[in-house]
Amino acid sequence: MTNAGFRLFRTNDYQELVSGTQGVDGTISVNNFAVKTAEDFALENANYGFYLAENIGWKDMFFLDLGGTLDRNTNAGDNVGFQFLPKVGVAFNLGDFPAYKGSAISNTLTGIRVRANYGEATNFARPFREDRTFALESFLGAPAFRFANPGNPDLRSERVKTFEAGIDFGLFDYRVNLGATYYNGTTVDALFTPDNIPSSGQLAQVINIGEITNTGFEFDLRANVFSSGDHSFNINAAYNINDNSVSDSGGAPPFNVGGFLVIGTWIAEGESLGFLRGTSAELQEDGSYEFVPNTVLGSSFAPRFGSLGFDYTWDKLSIFGSSDFQFGGKSVDLSLLLRYLRGVEVDAVPEELQSQSFFNVVNFFTDDSDFWKVRNLGAAYNFGGLGNGAISNIKLGLNFTNPFNWTKANFDPEVTGSGIGAQNGFSSGGFAYGTESAPRQIIGTIKLSF
Repeated sequence: MTNAGFRLFRTNDYQELVSGTQGVDGTISVNNFAVKTAEDFALENANYGFYLAENIGWKDMFFLDLGGTLDRNTNAGDNVGFQFLPKVGVAFNLGDFPAYKGSAISNTLTGIRVRANYGEATNFARPFREDRTFALESFLGAPAFRFANPGNPDLRSERVKTFEAGIDFGLFDYRVNLGATYYNGTTVDALFTPDNIPSSGQLAQVINIGEITNTGFEFDLRANVFSSGDHSFNINAAYNINDNSVSDSGGAPPFNVGGFLVIGTWIAEGESLGFLRGTSAELQEDGSYEFVPNTVLGSSFAPRFGSLGFDYTWDKLSIFGSSDFQFGGKSVDLSLLLRYLRGVEVDAVPEELQSQSFFNVVNFFTDDSDFWKVRNLGAAYNFGGLGNGAISNIKLGLNFTNPFNWTKANFDPEVTGSGIGAQNGFSSGGFAYGTESAPRQIIGTIKLSF
């Protein structure tokens, strides 16, 4: 089977903000405010290209995928043309092999599928980063211009090269399904924004200098635990292991991409993407403390994460639930740090260090970002139709959204209130400040079928 074609995606994002102060109570028009200010924001980009894909199958057992895309986007510099993105994949269904179907083991291990894939994809820069721009300022009451974005005619999309290999098992006539996948993803020409040399007088410019690696394993389970008469109980689970590292920073020294200089998220060769860094107060054997600057305080990304869910049916009743978890990462309790600076909750830092500058004790404000969250818990019941058949079915449902959250820290590590860059820019989060978890909701539904 052969597929060929042309594709085009275009995104336009226009935003306007109008605000007023010193207005009359009760007014709903900005015109009635004494002081009015306005801002606007725009992002535009188009991504387009040609693609060709070939799928070859043999007896529903062996499959080969070949293809590629000529890709281009308007966020690239003038010196960058089309980029070729190849893909190739193979899969072999051993469980469909005639000799295997008749074997004794096939009664238990019903299906085996082996697969491997390689593909490349792009992630383009924020729009207009390739352009040299100027900013309009006010100087002595008159318009004045200054340099803004330096521009980069060689700016190109970062390219993600991913290889994965896996195996899937179907046991007991596919009542239990297991899958395991190894993946290795390398991002070349990664888009980083290191600081310019101060003597240049230029602002920071996004450039293609980095390389990022992501390796790990994905495991999944889907099982029909029991199915008897009107009863059926199914579970599903997934577990992921991810090792993230900036394998090459293009010679750039460590630079901040979020948070603050006292404790922020940083990019440095050999460390995870957006790791936390600051001065650490470390207790010595003699009871004194040593202050170690530029200490790695943890990764803002959790390297272990997964999900767990279930569904149960009994006649016309169904009960279901889903949850997610993560562990191994770190977050900054910025709210606690600010309260400490104002003389509240001073016990967050050992008494002998409370006279120190908060620059030297920021490690006491990092916490594990482990959590387990029940995302959804619900039930539904089909009552069937009403007497004369005008209503063929009535279904009542009750859903609890975000009913239970368990976190290791005293805040929700999944939401962040600091460390977010400009819109459509990179951010790894990792800061709890002025944040609220997603609300708990109870939603009832009635569905009528006529």
